[in-house]
Amino acid sequence: MKVVKLAAAALFLSIVTAARISADSGYFTGNGGSDKKVLIYDSTLLNGKSDKSDQWIPIKIKADIINDLNSYSNIQIIDAEQTETIRKIQRQYESSEYSSENPVELGKSIQAKYYITLSTTRDKDTYSLSATIFSIETRKSEGGYTSPFYSQTDYITKVHGTAAVKLLSDLGVNLTSAGKRLIQIGSLTETNSASENEMKENLSAITAELERISKEENSLSGTKLTDLELEAERTRIETQKAVLERQQAAEKEKLQRLQEDAKREQEEEIAKMDRDAKQQQEILKISNEVEQKAMEIRNKKIDGLTAREYVELIEAEKQTLYSNEKSVNDAVAAYNKNLKAEYDKKIEARKNRPLQTAEKDADGKRSELSQARLDADIQALQNEYEEKAVENSTELNKSIMDVQNQLRKKISSDISKMESKEFKSGSLTDSSIYFRVDNYDGNAGGWHYTLVFAFSGKTIHTAKDLITYKEITGKDIPEAPKAGDKNFEKKSRLVQEYFDTVDTYDSFFRMNIPYIEAIITYKIASERYTKPSAYQVKITKIELKNVSNSKTIKSINSTVKAGYNYTPACKVDWRTKSEQEADIKKEARAKFEEEKKTEKSGSKKKKEKSESKASSTDSAYTGFQDDRDTFSAFYSNGMAVPGNISLIMNQEEAYLTIGYSFTVGLTKNIFIGANFDFGAGGERETLKSNTENSSYYSSAETAEELDFYYDVTGMLGTSFNLLKYVRISGWLEGGAICSKAGCGMGASLELYTPYSGGAFISATALCTKEKILGKFTLGYELCF
Repeated sequence: MKVVKLAAAALFLSIVTAARISADSGYFTGNGGSDKKVLIYDSTLLNGKSDKSDQWIPIKIKADIINDLNSYSNIQIIDAEQTETIRKIQRQYESSEYSSENPVELGKSIQAKYYITLSTTRDKDTYSLSATIFSIETRKSEGGYTSPFYSQTDYITKVHGTAAVKLLSDLGVNLTSAGKRLIQIGSLTETNSASENEMKENLSAITAELERISKEENSLSGTKLTDLELEAERTRIETQKAVLERQQAAEKEKLQRLQEDAKREQEEEIAKMDRDAKQQQEILKISNEVEQKAMEIRNKKIDGLTAREYVELIEAEKQTLYSNEKSVNDAVAAYNKNLKAEYDKKIEARKNRPLQTAEKDADGKRSELSQARLDADIQALQNEYEEKAVENSTELNKSIMDVQNQLRKKISSDISKMESKEFKSGSLTDSSIYFRVDNYDGNAGGWHYTLVFAFSGKTIHTAKDLITYKEITGKDIPEAPKAGDKNFEKKSRLVQEYFDTVDTYDSFFRMNIPYIEAIITYKIASERYTKPSAYQVKITKIELKNVSNSKTIKSINSTVKAGYNYTPACKVDWRTKSEQEADIKKEARAKFEEEKKTEKSGSKKKKEKSESKASSTDSAYTGFQDDRDTFSAFYSNGMAVPGNISLIMNQEEAYLTIGYSFTVGLTKNIFIGANFDFGAGGERETLKSNTENSSYYSSAETAEELDFYYDVTGMLGTSFNLLKYVRISGWLEGGAICSKAGCGMGASLELYTPYSGGAFISATALCTKEKILGKFTLGYELCF
């Protein structure tokens, strides 16, 4: 008997939906299909990705549809994959245990009336659902739903609700309009644009469902259930109530927001009536100007822009950002001025209102009670004025918030694009480059020249140098002939040719014929927002080219840097939120470095600065805990040399590897990362024999016994600072291990300097399908 009671209790836990009390309100009308039992047979994926990365999709779709059908009907829904539930139902009806491979036989064995199949089809990167209802008795289709193709994200969020509406309709469940809306939250998102009446209807439906559940809960006391069965039913009802109450609270919030929006619209209409026409026109003008300016900037193409054009565009964006803020501030100030004048009149009128008899004292002056009331009335008027002023300011700022956010993003994006490019300017096409060549200097053997590079009118670089005769002509200066030399005439002729050539070039240069083009390659970077409209120009190369043959006469690598300030400067904080957070972290690091210097010098101010830093830069550094942003490598001549050396071994084999690893802190204690190790090794006995017999390495056969080892894994872990310079970390990892799919877990101890770097030792257990390995690593990490 005890076993029977336990089985019955388990049955109640497995089957989510039980018969409800019939009512004509809530999510559906009538009995909601309480006379039906439906088997959800399978959910398949056709043409899934080869890497099986989308195998989870049909599983989720099935779970969502089962949940929808359970929540919005009285149908008893049974999942064919719930084997134990199926068997218990079969035993309940004293049916044979049919194989689940045949949906008709399986459906009959549990007294189901219908079964549903779900099929997801993938086409490139889109997905479609086909859901079909079959009659167990006739084995014919009795309805279903086929969706259009959606992107993966839309598919998993939009399909199940719309499918459930159609399936319920085909199964004879008559959903109310509120039921249809609520089941499609996240599908058609109808509730997002629902009217106030529709919102109220939604709440009414949810309330009706709660009442239905409550009645069902009350009726439990009269049922013949064991204590275990009763507890199972109560648990189910409490779960449903909790879901409905959350949904009810959400709908109440939506309705409240909708009503508040409607109220704000009414208040705005009233405010328009109170404002004079000029003020209202000014608000509309500002709004239109902001949109127009934003549109012009968005539509302006920046591909192929010169550096000067980039700066002008960025500064125009900054000016727009500033103008928008200023326009709003000016409008707020104007409105407040008029509003204050209006309330000053009201206050003055209240002060000058004639006193009533009860407001006077024996001398006919204002009594204490009257004065108290006057003060209260004046304060109320003052509060009313301040509330309206704040409200107006909030509305105006809100009206341009999206535009301003987009502008900030665009400014940052354009600065990044500008800083990533190298620009070239030539003296033939850019008037900002001045290149002039003087007369020939026979003693120096070349021409002195002057090169001036100006950026938007600001001189960035001035150079005076020499172009030699050979650099221009490719010829050496001939030797002077000597009397009695047998080649005197030939040498004299060469010297004369040299003189004539120099005269020709001198003529070119004097007439400013562009025989030589000066080309300057440079980069430009924006200074911090604290330096309004300031930039740094860096010249990387100066080239002089022979225009006649396009050959480079002279090439000079340069490290010249110069500041440039755009005029007029625009003092505005153009940073996005993410950039502000990054700056906070940089400032925290700078303060930490300052603390280190103070600590080394033994300054007594160290503790005070540390406390100040911890409180003012809590988002970037708190106490001894900081983000785990590291890269295991040494930098040498611009190259990142592997920072890890590892011994990977078990009883049979051993490998020695080097590699990299990096981690990025998601929070103060959680990080993600990746490892890459490569090296060589093999069976430990083979390695031992190699050591004992040095000639073994000369054999081609022996070389084949040394295996190449690599692993590439991703990491998810946690780290804690025990002290400021001591950190421990633990992680799980998975990926390619010994070129096989595998996983592992490890831990490390690190001695380091925060925001700088340090050394660590770690131990990791790695496993694949074939073997288990231990990995012991020494490494050095750099923080970034």
